[in-house]
Amino acid sequence: TLRGIVRSLEMLGPPGAVRIGVIDYRRRLMSEVPDELRLGFASTPEEAHALVARVVSEISTRSITDETFTAGRPEIVLVVDDYDLVAGASGNPLGPLVDLVPRGLDLGLHLVIARRVGGLARSSFEPVLQRLRETTTPTLIMDGDPSEGPIVGSVKAAHQPQGRGLLVDRSRATLIQIAKFEPRARVHLLKREQSA
Repeated sequence: TLRGIVRSLEMLGPPGAVRIGVIDYRRRLMSEVPDELRLGFASTPEEAHALVARVVSEISTRSITDETFTAGRPEIVLVVDDYDLVAGASGNPLGPLVDLVPRGLDLGLHLVIARRVGGLARSSFEPVLQRLRETTTPTLIMDGDPSEGPIVGSVKAAHQPQGRGLLVDRSRATLIQIAKFEPRARVHLLKREQSA
């Protein structure tokens, strides 16, 4: 799912229209973001803190009262995989973004956070996730144990076939199917094999 989101961002407007930062401790998305779109890649807590500081620094120069605010400004997308690992006991590197989330659309800041359903109820008061819930951020709920309880509003996870999920937007759930995207390195390898 995250691969598909990253690849769709590549088609967003002219060059320079979007910059993508990735926090991925397992390094599964390392080769997914082209260099010309990459704001940064973090695979350790230290790198994650540095990347978030860079995002905050860039966003803090933006003023929503400025008439030229949207002119030439890239949208910044921060993609976080395995959020349950990122927001661990050693502190959450995304903490500095909590107060920016409600103004994200105006500031050109977008968060894409993926985490497993297991244990989500226990982290319901984690500040970043709580702020995203408060702003009624669209949520995609994939396969999960319904006994975890409600994820968004009264919507619970359910056991789903691979790639199927519920897209919840303002408490309305729509069943959707996500396309499967091969890792970019694998796609290049397959193309070489086919041309040989």
